[in-house]
Amino acid sequence: MVAFSLTRERAQELIAAVELALTEGYSPSTLYGSHTKSALRVAADRLGIIPQSLRGMVGTPTHPGSIFRRYGWIVDWSLYRPRAPTLPPLPEEPVVAAASTPPVPPPDPVELIRLRDKLLRVTAERDELARRAAAASDLRADVMGLMDLPPPPVAFPARDTAVPHSETVVLFLSDLQWGEVILLDAMDGLNSYNLDIARKRLMRWSAAVIDLLTHHWSGPPPDRVILILGGDLISGGIHLELAKTDELAPLPAVRDVAEHLRQAILSINTAIACPLDVISLPGNHGRTTMRPESKEAATTSLDMLVSDFLEMGLRDQTDITFYAPPSPDALFSVYGWRILATHGDRIGSRGGHGFIGPAAVAARGFKKLVGDYAARGVHLDLVLIGHLHTALQLEEGFVNGCLPGPSEYSRDYRFRPRPATQLFLCVHPRRLIAQIRWLEVGSQDEGTLYEPPPLDRALRPRYRVAATTREVGG
Repeated sequence: MVAFSLTRERAQELIAAVELALTEGYSPSTLYGSHTKSALRVAADRLGIIPQSLRGMVGTPTHPGSIFRRYGWIVDWSLYRPRAPTLPPLPEEPVVAAASTPPVPPPDPVELIRLRDKLLRVTAERDELARRAAAASDLRADVMGLMDLPPPPVAFPARDTAVPHSETVVLFLSDLQWGEVILLDAMDGLNSYNLDIARKRLMRWSAAVIDLLTHHWSGPPPDRVILILGGDLISGGIHLELAKTDELAPLPAVRDVAEHLRQAILSINTAIACPLDVISLPGNHGRTTMRPESKEAATTSLDMLVSDFLEMGLRDQTDITFYAPPSPDALFSVYGWRILATHGDRIGSRGGHGFIGPAAVAARGFKKLVGDYAARGVHLDLVLIGHLHTALQLEEGFVNGCLPGPSEYSRDYRFRPRPATQLFLCVHPRRLIAQIRWLEVGSQDEGTLYEPPPLDRALRPRYRVAATTREVGG
């Protein structure tokens, strides 16, 4: 359930249910190991909804929920009054054994010591597991101060205040590979990339987005903007050559890219008058293992750590919402159109070294994705991936470009040089895709790939001009 689709009556009903549970003696939160339900869980059970969804809407005593951002209402947590403790029943009088009962032999001291040591060891292990579980469950709330994420999939219907036929803008930003170094001389002057160039290209990207959303926008204003962080936000040093040549190690790269992404997102949010939703995905360069692993691929990715840092830095912006699915796939709907976004390294198709190039890899992968979700009963209307560093439009969807542009790796395989490009598209309530823009963010001083063609370049004539001096019948 999305907060913006709540009616005023439904929002009041949710808040009233939580306040009723508070007056009945249920606490605002439940400590780890307690068997007493919290007021949020009691209200969720009575309303028949997921507790995490209710928490995201009504909030907590320290962090208001989406109802507050929409209507300005919060739960009166001061209504909580602890219940009076109930005393355990008094033990019954011990029954005196008959005189004929044989006496119980005293316990073996050695056995008592063994049982005591075992009890202490089991208790210590239980306490350690409880401590780890509590630390893991409270990481977002207590350490980072972040709200619980809504359960996937997420739906983005038209807002109540939206003008009819307003469009939703989808920005796919992926494959930044922050910290990678591409030398200009090693690329024969074609392209270069380093930390300074990455920052400039990201700034050009945000400026181009703002320009398209303001000066070059026509028709009703955008209904909302969905920014997809499609993975590979950092170089990650996952290969030996990257570890030797990267300008930043993985963790410093995480901090640096998070700060510059925060500035870019904040500038876009300031320029527009609609909500901004951020969907975060893991890539293969942000993994914390040398080889790709299937288990916990999303939850252990440094790309998701970048998303958490962004959410911390932007939590004061009430119209910016973050979504981070626990899967490498992000399935969401816009006006009922079902869209799947994933990085692209887990689409069931690899290669791209043939003469067709990455188009064949993407086409095979799109077919497998569509078939996979069709078997689950989900018809996909659009697929968005990155990873292949090549801007493409295919039958089922789009492949995003990258920020670094061509590198020594792509040169060795003789891939066609592609400029640094990111995807900008608009989703229409009736026509699905209404506008497609490929934002090229390179500059001429970063390589000859970004130079325009010379004005004096002549074309060969498509036909031979007859001699003007030839006379008819001569």
